[in-house]
Order: sequence, then structure tokens, then C-alpha cells
Amino acid sequence: MSFQTEHDGFLKDMEVHNYSPLSIAKYQRCVRMFLDWLKAKGIASITKVDGQVLKDYYDVLSQNPKFSVHYVVANVNVLKRFFGYLVKNGDILYDFSTVLKAPNTKNILPLQPLTQEEVTKMLGAPDLRTPLGIRDKALLETFYSCGIRVSEAASLEIRDLDLARGFLFIRDGKGRKDRVVPLGQHAIFFINTYLERVRPLLAEKQTKKGGPVSDRLWLNRRGLPVVKQDIIFMVRYLRKKVGIEKQVSPHSFRRTVGVQMIRNGADFLAVKELLGHSQNQSTIRYLTLSGVDLTEALKKCHPRYEEKTEDAEDVSPKIVNFKEAADGRIRRA
Repeated sequence: MSFQTEHDGFLKDMEVHNYSPLSIAKYQRCVRMFLDWLKAKGIASITKVDGQVLKDYYDVLSQNPKFSVHYVVANVNVLKRFFGYLVKNGDILYDFSTVLKAPNTKNILPLQPLTQEEVTKMLGAPDLRTPLGIRDKALLETFYSCGIRVSEAASLEIRDLDLARGFLFIRDGKGRKDRVVPLGQHAIFFINTYLERVRPLLAEKQTKKGGPVSDRLWLNRRGLPVVKQDIIFMVRYLRKKVGIEKQVSPHSFRRTVGVQMIRNGADFLAVKELLGHSQNQSTIRYLTLSGVDLTEALKKCHPRYEEKTEDAEDVSPKIVNFKEAADGRIRRA
């Protein structure tokens, strides 16, 4: 059986089990990278893959400075699912992926959010004298307005907008969860400008070729839907343009939105809902980055944190002998 057959069968199995298109695309990239690596190593069959081969591949991932710990974890998890499928399908007899241990990410803090100066620089970077500059500005304002994921932005369709009421509908977000997020006035203004002045020009390039116009919100210079990698490259380009030294990605805006909301007193559950986190732990990581003083928060919000005990004198005489109490010689009432 060829690599392509196993690759296609795995993706089909994910579709049958109702994985989201975004998840399937991520799994496809990870599996394809692994299979390409096997070919480069001269391994022509999945039955030739054993524990040592997988350990070697793990070393390649973990030692690549371009790959974050979270990226390595994601690849390990995908490989485990892939080999689980191969065993279930009868393509291999033993699941050697059990040798792979994903690195612990619990104590790894997210990267620092953008400073307000960096946000201002990035939002001012697109050239508004050009159609693509207006598109890029609308995209950045959307990221900074509601902190959506880059994959969610790339998947947006025109029908997902309700600019009159200031909302954005996210379909099939992470975990196949839908959610509605509010848009700020800056994002609404520039999305409207893009829709009225730019998108028709870009869409026209497809109609002139006799091709269909996509329903996707964001189009590239050829009138085709913008993909996730296009947006990532755009943000990187603008970061270099304005001279920001640290790495900036679409996720940087998401992180910044979460941290700024917490710093400004937003409800924890509101931040979790806006960002589409399925687990509290994901939002707690932003709380750690926010630098919020929990003692000050308790003083401000907890009704009894600084309340004095007025009947302290009445309680004191009852505490007769701590040593005897600890030894259990004082009977409980």
C-alpha cells in the first residue's frame, strides 16, 4: 500500500468522524511532512517504520529552531492518531508511536503580548493608498478588535458579517464550535471600506477570466480566497516594514486582546467566550501574562478580604492549648 493511499484513508476517516475542515487541514500538513521525511530517508513503506524511526523524526522536530514546543506537541499528537488509524485499519500490526512522548507545555508561558506602541505601529503599517493596503488594514483591525484566530479569519464568508449590528459569526471554530463576537468601530469602518472599494476590484479579476467569485470575505490580488499562510506572510512583512524586532503573527493580536481585556477588568468568562477557548486553562495563561495583582483583585472584589473580625475577643478565650488540641487531647463538642 502506498503512502498516498494511507494518507488519503486517514483524512477520509477524519471526515467520517466529523472533524472540522480546519482540523483536517492541520492533520494533513503534519502527516504529509512526516511521509515526505520518510521518502527522503529512503523508507518506502509504513510497515518499515519502527520506534527508532519515530524517535529520529521526533529529534528532527524538536531540534529545529523554527519549530515551537507547541508545534512539536501538535505533530506528536497527529502522529499518534495516524498510527492509531493504521492499526485499526490493519495496515500495521503494532503502534510504534507509543514511544513518542510529547513535551510538557503546562509551565510554558505564552509569548509576551504586543505593547500599545507596537499595536499602533502595526495598525499604521498598511498603505491605505493601495487596494491591498486597505484590505490588510481591515484584516489587522479585525484581529485587534475581537482576537479571532488566523484560520477563522481566512475562513470568513461575507454572510458571516453583520456590520449593521457590529457582529461577526465564527463558523466551525476550534473544536467545531460556532460563536458570535462583537466588532469595534474601527474594524467595522475598514471592513465596510474594503467591501465597497476593494473587494469588487479583486473579484473582477476572476470574472474577467470567466471564473466564479468566491464567497470568502478576503480575496488576494488575483481575486482568489486568501489562505492562512497569506495572512501570516502579510503580518510578517508589515512587522519588518515598521521595524519591530520581535516576532509578530496574527496570534500576537489575539494574545494582546486577551491580556488587555483582563488588565482592564473584563470578566474571565467573557474573555474565554470571545476567544473561543474550550478550556479554562487556555484563558488562565492570559491571566498569568496580564500581570494582574491577585491580592489587589481580592481587596477590590472580595466582600470579606479586608473585613475585620469584630467578635475576635469572644473567640480568643476558646483557644486554650494548641499543643493539646494538636495531640487530640481536647474533645470536640
